[in-house]
Amino acid sequence: MGGVEAMIGIGEDLKDTGIRIAYTVIEDFHVHESSTRLLEAINDIVSKFRASFKNVEGLAENNNIRSYRRFFWRMKLDPTKWRPSPEALARRVLRGSSLPSINNIVDAANASSLWNLVSIGLYDLDKVEEPLYLDRAKPGDSFEPIGRGRVLVPPGVLVLRDSRGVILHVYAHRDSRISMVTGETRRILAIAYGVPGLRGLEESLVCMINILRDAGETVNASIRDIMVEGV
Repeated sequence: MGGVEAMIGIGEDLKDTGIRIAYTVIEDFHVHESSTRLLEAINDIVSKFRASFKNVEGLAENNNIRSYRRFFWRMKLDPTKWRPSPEALARRVLRGSSLPSINNIVDAANASSLWNLVSIGLYDLDKVEEPLYLDRAKPGDSFEPIGRGRVLVPPGVLVLRDSRGVILHVYAHRDSRISMVTGETRRILAIAYGVPGLRGLEESLVCMINILRDAGETVNASIRDIMVEGV
């Protein structure tokens, strides 16, 4: 795969954002329905999360939720309309719904994202053109998020693209259908998206991997990170 710079590039005009990402590449992974053992572990995480927060209003006091909200406002995105992905999961759970069950790695990523309140994106590397890079959306840019039709991306918002220029992710918000992980996926890129003030970036990926391994899954992965110095 090469080094960090060969996998994911970051545009020069993002140097003022202070963003940081951590990522891991998982090779030869078997994607399938979550086992009973994995679902039990995830349900335990959900129960503990509900016990910690009690209600939606308590999210406003969490450091990571506040960090994402501040960053979204700074990017001129209203976080009450474009929810940071971990907050969307947390609101779902605290309002009584369960986490959706998609497949083993997506379910583990959602559970880790909920527990750590860190945004995690997953990408099928055989569906994209490497290298990938982070930059700002341009006027007219659009993408097709998982579970929704195509939407326009406000100019200036941070996005992840592949080398064709295809948008794979709107920063800390949603992934694209184009690169979604399915039962045929074997090579997976997992990215944890950080913003200034956020805690537990690498830990969220470690947590995802441990959830899978504790449920008996084989995961071959190592974690790398990229820091962008900024204000």
